[in-house]
Parts: sequence; C-alpha cells; structure tokens
Amino acid sequence: MKLRSLLLTTALGLTSCISVGISRPSVVTDTLYVNTNNSQRYITRMNEAEGIKKIRHLLETSEFEEAWTYLPEKKEWHEVGINEKKPSTENSEDYCSSDGVFSLVFEPGYVRKLVQENESAIIYHFHPFFFRNLDNQMEHAQGKEIQRYVPRLLFTIMPSGEDIHTMALHELGYFNDVKADVSWKVVSKYGIVEYGLTREAMKEYSFRAGKNLEDAISQYLYLSTKLFIGMVLPSIENPTSQEITDAFFERLRGTNFTFDFTPFKQ
Repeated sequence: MKLRSLLLTTALGLTSCISVGISRPSVVTDTLYVNTNNSQRYITRMNEAEGIKKIRHLLETSEFEEAWTYLPEKKEWHEVGINEKKPSTENSEDYCSSDGVFSLVFEPGYVRKLVQENESAIIYHFHPFFFRNLDNQMEHAQGKEIQRYVPRLLFTIMPSGEDIHTMALHELGYFNDVKADVSWKVVSKYGIVEYGLTREAMKEYSFRAGKNLEDAISQYLYLSTKLFIGMVLPSIENPTSQEITDAFFERLRGTNFTFDFTPFKQ
C-alpha cells in the first residue's frame, strides 16, 4: 500500500484519503455532531451505547455522513471525517450515480495515532437514511415488485465496496504493525454491521493493491447482491426487511469477509 492520497467514492460509501499531514485543533463537545467545519475536530466523552443512540438520530436527520474512532477504555469519540459531501438529488432509480453519492475523507493518520496509544478502537461511520419512503414502499410491494427496493435496503445497511476496501487497506498495510484491537462498524437505520477480513483474505489480498483490490471487493458485493435478488429472494414469501437482511448475510458469509449484523429493535 502506498502512503499517499487515495480517493475512493461510492454510493453510501466511506471515502479514504491516506494522508498523515492532517492536523486540526480539538474541541470537546457534550454530544456527537456531524461536523462539516473542517478547521476543528470534535471529541466527545460518551459511552458506546449513548453514542450509538445519538448516531441513530443523526442518520435520520443528517444530509452528510460522519466518522468517528471510539476508544472503549476512555469512553471517547474522536471525529475522524472531513470534507463531507452530500448527494445533489435523491434519484430513486439510479442511487449509484454520481448524484447519489455520500462521501467524506477519512483521516487514517490521526486514527493510527489513536490505535497506537490505546488498547482498542472501533471505527464507526453511518449511512444517512436517504430513501425516506423505503419502508412504506417495501411494505406495499406486491410479488416481484419488492425486488426493485431490495438493493436500496442492502445498500443502506451494507458497508460499500469502498468502505471494505478502506478497511482492507488499513488492516493490510497502515495498521499492520499496530497491536491494538481495531474493528470497523457501519450504522444504518436498521442496525450495525461489523465487517472485517478473514485470515484467508489477509493472505490473499496482501499481494494485491490499489484499484485491483477495490474492483475485486466491489465486484464481489455486486455479484452477491444480484445472485441474492435473482435466486434467494424469490423463495421468501412476503419477506420483511428483517428476513431479507438475515437471508442476505447468511449467503454473504464466506472465506474472504466477515459480517456481523446486529439489527435494531424497531
């Protein structure tokens, strides 16, 4: 992995900019915010459960993504996202177009400092709930019509290919000499997905870099989604959102990636 600027964008995706030169003065806040003021970094003292509760509120109201590194031992949330961008429109038919992109720039230099100084760290980001009518649309969908809405559900819940690529780049390179226990989680309206690489993938992907790795991960998710919608979904009669996500993650688990989905109680 080359330690230089590497910009990755996708629909509902965490953007990674690998740069060790980012320095911002820190401001202690009483709660979590989506901070679009890139001249300051927000640090919040709050336990994990309270932070997740706040993130659930933010994703329902925010027009931007945000990312934090949570330090369990200190009960601190360190904001690590800058240059947040929002989609220019909600295009219900083409949510992967350039107009449908949420993005932010991730600060691995600062995160590396945090994981070097602490025993554990959890890197959180959230996906804003962009498809406001999704629940209602799925509830009233008839027959095969539901297949139209399932990609939106999965893209809302799942880490994107670029989210996973960002994680892989750090685990394989930028964090490979760090002893801290680091995990990666994305929060959506429906729950939390913790995602990672298996030992097999660590061996395989360590010899691949840059665009090849990004394409391989994105292609894997794309094909998995298409196969699920075409082959598995038709076998589920009148599926609920919970049944769809349970079946999808069951099929997605394999030799390369780990996914642990914890749904929220609605």
